[in-house]
Amino acid sequence: MSDSASMAAATEARFSNRDLIGRGSFGDVYRGFDKELSKEVAIKVIDLEEAEDDIEDIQKEISVLSQCRCPYITDYYGSYLHQTKLWIVMEYMAGGSVADLLQAGPPLDEISIACILRDLLHAVEYLHSEGKIHRDIKG
Repeated sequence: MSDSASMAAATEARFSNRDLIGRGSFGDVYRGFDKELSKEVAIKVIDLEEAEDDIEDIQKEISVLSQCRCPYITDYYGSYLHQTKLWIVMEYMAGGSVADLLQAGPPLDEISIACILRDLLHAVEYLHSEGKIHRDIKG
């Protein structure tokens, strides 16, 4: 078995119970279980053949995420090449996004909005203290 084939098999074996939970600008996002970390994770799967023009943006996203250590920013656990697809493994947020909350039910109350904005501002404050700027902030 070649090195790339054995790495692909190891990646496939490490993550189980992969369920599609969303589609992003770069690829699909799955919820899975990371057997090494013993926790649920989000796996963004990007087809590198389709994303040739976006590879630099993807590299920047990985670079920023890998350097962040803040409770208000999604944890990054690693990236893995699986055939022609790049798997970016991140913290799984069980509650979903703010957009999911808005679509799912009644409008948010003022206290919930204040809590979301407070946490968002903490994240932006952290990024700025690290000399980073982010143009694609998601709730």
